Amino acid sequence: MSEKIKIIFFTLFLMVIAYILQSTLFQIISIGGIKPDLSLIILVFISYRKGHVVGEVSGFFAGLIEDFISITPLGFHSIIKTLIGFLYGYIQGRVVIDFLLMPVLFVITATVMKIFSSWILSIIFSLSEVRIQFFHLNTLIEILYNAVLTPLIFFLLNLFKTFKVGEKEKI
Repeated sequence: MSEKIKIIFFTLFLMVIAYILQSTLFQIISIGGIKPDLSLIILVFISYRKGHVVGEVSGFFAGLIEDFISITPLGFHSIIKTLIGFLYGYIQGRVVIDFLLMPVLFVITATVMKIFSSWILSIIFSLSEVRIQFFHLNTLIEILYNAVLTPLIFFLLNLFKTFKVGEKEKI
């Protein structure tokens, strides 16, 4: 099995764990039903670290998992997370990342992209069951939650040997 496939399977395992945490443990810290998007933070990390192919495939399957457990139509989150996985994988090696500022900026931007894309898709496809409000306090809460959790999640993911940057991947 190739290294990329192993990484994708491990990523999917992490995404399932993230969704379980989001739907159980994170209920305790939710404000008005808004919780951090742990799977998005993991996706940004993995896409940036392992490139656009791993990012796209991981984003697609992470979105598919989210589609199955939410009320949105099948493919709704898959489109969004595939795009985010591609974009952050594409900038691999093009942007120098420090341990704090850039990961937080990456995740803030990804969160805004996710919410904006959800808003646009819900308007385009007249999805009344998906009530996304882009200009809302809930948007700010989710952005802040994700920004606060990002350094911790990036630190923890850096501990896995699978996500270490190899000599071939360094620029």
